[in-house]
Amino acid sequence: MAQRLTMQFFCLALVACGDFGKPVKYGYLANDTRYRDQCEEATNTTDKPVAAVFASYCGNGHKFRVRPSLMAGLDDERVDPIAYANAVVHCERCASKMGYSVTADMSYFAESVRIEALQAEAKNRGLPNEFTERLVENFTQTRDAMRAFIAKLGPRYRKAYINPIWEARRRWRADRRELSAVETKSLEQRQNVLDAMVDGSLKLSDVDALFRTRDEYLAACTTPTRGLFACWSGPVGYRLTHTGIQAAAKVGMKARAEAEMVVFKALPNRSSLPHELRFALDESLHRERLEYRAWSKAKHVGASEKSMSSRFGQGEPMNLGERSNGVGEGRGFDPTLFEIRLSANAGTVHTLNWTVSRIDRRGSAALVHFEAKLHKNEVPVNCVPTGRIARISSGGYVEYEEQCSYRPVIDKEQPKSVTLRWAEAAKLRHGEFIQIFVDAKTQAAALVKVYASEDDARNRKMPRQLLTFPIEGPRAAVDAEPDQSE
Repeated sequence: MAQRLTMQFFCLALVACGDFGKPVKYGYLANDTRYRDQCEEATNTTDKPVAAVFASYCGNGHKFRVRPSLMAGLDDERVDPIAYANAVVHCERCASKMGYSVTADMSYFAESVRIEALQAEAKNRGLPNEFTERLVENFTQTRDAMRAFIAKLGPRYRKAYINPIWEARRRWRADRRELSAVETKSLEQRQNVLDAMVDGSLKLSDVDALFRTRDEYLAACTTPTRGLFACWSGPVGYRLTHTGIQAAAKVGMKARAEAEMVVFKALPNRSSLPHELRFALDESLHRERLEYRAWSKAKHVGASEKSMSSRFGQGEPMNLGERSNGVGEGRGFDPTLFEIRLSANAGTVHTLNWTVSRIDRRGSAALVHFEAKLHKNEVPVNCVPTGRIARISSGGYVEYEEQCSYRPVIDKEQPKSVTLRWAEAAKLRHGEFIQIFVDAKTQAAALVKVYASEDDARNRKMPRQLLTFPIEGPRAAVDAEPDQSE
């Protein structure tokens, strides 16, 4: 076992720090090609976190711009000191190529490792003492050099790149401790639905129960300091919604799946600690760009040094350019949900945006009626041909001019009433403007958004309600509705 692990780390060193036939900066030498076949076999079976770090960073990392906090196989709580230490040691040269962001990631790895834990883990895995001593020595040297380098970058770098990561980890762990009981219960319900999907026993009631569990979790999670969308995009809300969409589509609840997907596709993926760290860093970089823009404008108009210092603190904000900071990096193409959307769009699901007239409750459901829109038009009457040619149609027919009188008419446009769940319709009021998905085949409907008026919707103001959740008061102040511009 020890020999196998030694070979794995030897091969990972080759991947990390150079091709076969080139010297390796740390660890073993890679100038002997006798180990090529053994390396290929060993790296295919090694610990994935270690392999991901090396393959992503020190092999072709400079090409793919992969970030370690997403690719290093981070566990939500457990630190793998071997993987982290190897990443720091072997990827020192990568940080110089890939800039500030990777330096922050490597710093996170370095400061997460305790030497005692590293030595204990190496002993537990049966690694040779020679390997452990060399790893500890090289890791310590690289960590200290990294600390000195970050100190030279100054306080603005630490504020923009380093502090947000550690604050996000602190907040993440505090949230997990606080919400442990409700999260465990919610994820058990999700697993029951996943099992039912596999064995073919999934029912409509299972899907309703899963979304009800999700709604209860979000209600328990949301506080004045922890916004609704932070909970929704977090480790439990995100997973419950994703599974719920899959389950709803599987049992034929197409309108419900589409309605949920409108929100889900706009959420940033904060479902794991790596994604949370990346989201926090991206948000911080976005704020730094805005602050630099404001600082440049103030300097251009001749603001005094005293006012500049009072507003922006010591030192000027970092000029990070106008490159997109990638907030919500987890958001994007999801093959599973994309297939669900294609299935729904190929069927009978359509969107309806209209003003509510009244709501009639019918047990656990509600019949929602819509206002009629009246359009004034004129229709020709008493038309007499004049004998003058007006035009010749593309089909070769001659059309003649006519003299007509016109009578005013009023056309009435009013959608059919739809049935929503009472949980969705309970707070609807006359005159509000709603967006719903309707399955024309089954007449099943699902609520997406509620606006105070049609003008609010047209002007892209904050909706009053999203699915079953009111967006008002402290919640709206904590985090705004997800960006749906993409």
